[in-house]
Amino acid sequence: MRREAGGFTLVELMVVVAIIAVLISVLLPSMGACREAARSAMCGSNLHQLLTGWEMYANENNGLAMPARDYRDTQYYKFWTGAQDKSYAADDLTGFDATKGFIWPYLRSQELNACPSWKGKSNNGQLGYGYNWMYLSYYDGNPDGSGNRTFKWTSVADIRMPARVVVFADCARPVKGTDGSQLETTPFLGPPSQQYPSFHARHNGHGNVGWADGHVSSEAARWLHDPVYSYMTSTFTTAVLKTAGIGDLDSDDDPTTDELFVPK
Repeated sequence: MRREAGGFTLVELMVVVAIIAVLISVLLPSMGACREAARSAMCGSNLHQLLTGWEMYANENNGLAMPARDYRDTQYYKFWTGAQDKSYAADDLTGFDATKGFIWPYLRSQELNACPSWKGKSNNGQLGYGYNWMYLSYYDGNPDGSGNRTFKWTSVADIRMPARVVVFADCARPVKGTDGSQLETTPFLGPPSQQYPSFHARHNGHGNVGWADGHVSSEAARWLHDPVYSYMTSTFTTAVLKTAGIGDLDSDDDPTTDELFVPK
């Protein structure tokens, strides 16, 4: 078969198309990983700003760590990120007021509370980050008004190894009553001893962590319980949580020590 000078046969065109298809299949995953790396960098910048706000709160409040929550108000459930009007459902942002959050006076931006990789359900205005609530500023009270309704304060000056004490991290939890594939935000980063995993490895298999000395690092999640009890009465197995990227933040594989959470 003859062809005009400068033309291509059908076979040659098919070979070129096949090569292009192979190149696309190879490059697309790496492009997706690059985009996620960029979002992870933005997330790390947000955490740096949150840590600055946390430090400023302590400087203006006798050195005490910022509260995670306060349920004593008659109208609002107050969190470090903002306040949710009790007359609205948790996932109804109409009732959320970021300006009533404990960290608001030092950031004045809800965007800094938002991880750019978070795509799930948002409760009470939280947008992807959790706080070390059990050990830095625990409020012993329940949403219904029961409990001692008192705070257990932590002085930031008493944290002797701040590079090893977590303050904020990428955070999420499975939605109650689901198969675990649906996630929602939570303002509370739970320590391993609570069997309430909420550290979210959403950035190419890792999660960002902000530490008490001001630095941010990328960490892998750990799975220390099987089954793992999460979100009140719902139970999720380790396999389900691994698929969702939800696990514990830990370094010694001992779920009883909470070594990255306890001020020391």
